Parts: sequence; C-alpha cells; structure tokens
Amino acid sequence: MRKHLKVSLLMLGACVAPNAQANNVYGHTFFSVRPQWQSPMPEKITMFRMGDLALARECGWGGAFQVAGFGGQSTDSKKLGRYFAPTDSNVLLVNSATTGVTGLNCDRAINPANFNILRLTGSTPVAFSSTISFRPKQTVYGAGFEWNQYLGWWNDCCERKWWFDISFPVEHVVNDMRFLEVDATTDGTPCGNANANMTQAFCGTQPLVSFAGGTAVTCSDVTGAGVMAFGKICGKRKHTGVADIELKLGYDYVNCETHHLSGYIGGVFPTGNRPKGEWVFEAIVGNNKHFGILTGGLWGFEVWSGCSNNALRFELEVNSRYLFPRTETRSFDLKNRPWSRYMLVYTSADNAAAGVADWGINHFTRDFRIKPHFQHSFNLGLVYNHCAFEGEIGYNFWARQGETARLRSELEPGLAIAAVNATGVATGLVDLVNGIAVVDPAANVTFTDAETAGCLIGLNDIDYNSVAHPACMTHIVYGSLGYHWDWCWPVFVGVGGSYEFSTFNTALNRWLAWGKFGFSF
Repeated sequence: MRKHLKVSLLMLGACVAPNAQANNVYGHTFFSVRPQWQSPMPEKITMFRMGDLALARECGWGGAFQVAGFGGQSTDSKKLGRYFAPTDSNVLLVNSATTGVTGLNCDRAINPANFNILRLTGSTPVAFSSTISFRPKQTVYGAGFEWNQYLGWWNDCCERKWWFDISFPVEHVVNDMRFLEVDATTDGTPCGNANANMTQAFCGTQPLVSFAGGTAVTCSDVTGAGVMAFGKICGKRKHTGVADIELKLGYDYVNCETHHLSGYIGGVFPTGNRPKGEWVFEAIVGNNKHFGILTGGLWGFEVWSGCSNNALRFELEVNSRYLFPRTETRSFDLKNRPWSRYMLVYTSADNAAAGVADWGINHFTRDFRIKPHFQHSFNLGLVYNHCAFEGEIGYNFWARQGETARLRSELEPGLAIAAVNATGVATGLVDLVNGIAVVDPAANVTFTDAETAGCLIGLNDIDYNSVAHPACMTHIVYGSLGYHWDWCWPVFVGVGGSYEFSTFNTALNRWLAWGKFGFSF
C-alpha cells in the first residue's frame, strides 16, 4: 500500500508543478474555454468512479453506464470583457475630436476615424463620440454519457483488473459578447436612430460617414471600406454538437473494500468544431478540434466507518493531457497596438494613391499553427455514505499552459495602415488608441516612401500573443447528493452543483448544475 501511496503523491505533484502561470490580459482575439464533462470534472466523476458501480452487480458483466444532464452560465462579464478590449477596461470611450475637448486625449480609447466612421460638414470633420462596452456571457447545456467496462466478463473465475472507459458530452453552447453602445453624439447632438455607429461597424456592415440620419458623404481621404469578413461582434453565436470523446484503458493495482488505486492512459478524439475567425468569442464545442493523449490515476481510502452503514472516504483523481498542434483560423494584432486589426489598411500602392482602403481584419485573419501544450487537473472529494444515501463535497484544480501560435498562410505583401489625415498617404503603423504614427502623416509620405522606409506591415509586426490564449488556472468547489438502489441491476440517481472561478481573466468564472442517472450490468 505504501508503494501505491508514493505513486499517487508523485502524480499529484506532477499536477501542481509550475507548468502554467497566469495574469490579467487584454487585447486578445480568441478565448479558449475549458470544455465540460472532462476527466476529472465533478459533474462527471461524482457517484461514478471506476469500480464503484461497474463491479456492484453480483455475477454481472462488470459494466456500468451513466447519463447526466447539465447546464450553466458564466459570471463576472466585466472581467471577461477586458480580455477582448484594447485597454484594461470593458468600457471604451470613442471620440474623433483632436482639440478643444478637455481631457479627450487622455480619456479616449478609440478614434472612430481609424474605423472609417466620421461625419463631414462640407469638408470639415464633425466630432463623433459614444461609449461602447462588452459584457460577454456564455451559456451551455447538454448531456454527458459514460460507459465503464471491466475486461474478463467472459470468465467469472478471473479477477478483473483491466477496464476501459468511453465518455462524451453533447452540448449546446451560446456565446454573447453583449456589445452595447450608448451616448452616441455628433458635434454634441445626440444621434438618436443613427444610420451608422461603432456597433454597426463591428456587426460587419458598411459604415456610413453620416450620423443622426443625415446624408452619407464620401470621405475625402479613405473610401470604399467594405464589409468585415472576420472578427465581427454582433449578437449571439450558437453551436450544438458532440464534444471531444475520451477513451481510457485502465488497471486496478488495488481494489479493496476500504481502499483502491488505479491508473489509466487514453486519448482525446476531437468531434467538435474548429475556430473560423468570423466572430469574436465564437461558440466552440470541445477543445478547438485538437487530438490529444491523457494519463491519470485514482486513489481512495476509507477515513472512518461507523455503525448503521455510515462511512466517510477520501477520493483523489489526477489527470494530465497533451493536445497536439493543428491549424486554426484566428486574427492577429500588430505589436504594441491592441485592436490594430480593426483599423483600415491599404493593400497596394494604387489603392493608397486612390485613397481606397479595406478593413484590416480581412487581411489580419490567417491560418495559424496552434499548440495548446499540456493541461493538468486534480479533484479532491470527501464522500459520506449513510445506508443508500451518498453526499460529496470537494475541490477541483485545473491548469493549462499558454498556447503558442505560428503563421501558416502567407501574409499579403504591401499592407499598410491607411491614412486618415491626407489623401493617398500611408502613415505606416498607427497606434489605435492615440493615433500616433511611426511616420508623421503631416510629412505627406507616399506609399513608396513608406515601403522604402520599412513602414509596411511585415511578419515581424505580428503580435503572436494576441492570437494565442495565455496560460490559465481555475478552482472549482462543488457538492452532490444521490441515492443508490441495490436491485438486481444496481441503480443510482444524483444531483449536484459547482462553481468555477479564477483570479485572472484568462479563464471563465461560471456555475454548473447537473442531474444524473446510472446503473450496473
């Protein structure tokens, strides 16, 4: 038993090793959510641990099956909103005025002129301002299925130690950025039912250059910005499907009435959907379509046993997995320029000379080789049994290494951030927040000069940190309650709930509730 205890402690140590470090971040283009119904998450393992139910039927086949319905929702939407925003705030001030407004240059987060959004009175730009905010929320509900089967059911004389387990969830995921715009004004006048605003721009439509229902006027400097094909923020995104399938092969080193120790290896087989980059916070079922391998173990022992069928036991499960790289479609920002993907770009010298630009997001969305690396998790449970009743409280820890991303498709040559102050000018790389250009736009630098000076967008300008999801870790506290029937085919039912939280905004805070049913055969 001492040997098995050492093995378990080594596995636990591997889980809590410093493989992941996390901090609050902002300006990211993609959020990778931890899927539900993974080993060893509470909604999956409560009342259904290896050997507990599969060997419960006397002279049975050594198998057990469970199905659970679950549903939950994310919380703390302000924190999640900062993850996507260009500054460390989910509320952003939009203002196009450059002078005459007290505190403007210190307070504004976005210059709408960089988004081809402004109003002209004759040839004079009129100040536009609004306040936009993000309150992202995820809702998920579905059902999880699991079959655990001991080998050797064909021979009642042998001791059953080897087993396999297969599980998967069917989920419906709804992601909503909850993009809100208020206090929109032009030249100090409320816009009312304006024909165009920042919200319209992020929905991927052609933004007009007139507000408050006025007549559209073509900008004299940048025209022809078309529809956004990627990175859109508009309404709810939904997806339903079978998430990743987990297949495990395990072995019981010890399986006694008072204690047990098991280990397993297995694979993660992707059956969900793959990111396409069309929407921010798109609905994903599974691990972004990555194949993986996993290993882990279970260890439990009886802490106390009393009269009248009372018992208290401790249960630990550890799990580590590695997800292999694959290609995903994601968007990128330029280094030190959050949200630069939403600025307008020239795609050639001819377009620059004509003042014709396109949304940068259409050209900054590419195929990347994404490496998710390792994930580690452990679950500690304290289980109390009284006759046929079972209650459990526990804690779950999960940590994931930061992703790495590398460009797979070619970056278009000749891209440059479009000018907003003079016809045909390429200002090089412009800071979205303050409109600061590497090359002074007042110098009237031509596209050719910008190319010679190295101000065109190149591979060295890609901010890979904006593409990859950072390292993260979460904590879950949970409780469950259930009842067993010791019939010919033993049956159980149970209910439970959990709350998952993280100190940083790189992982979701969320609650989950479930009800489950299972039987032995």
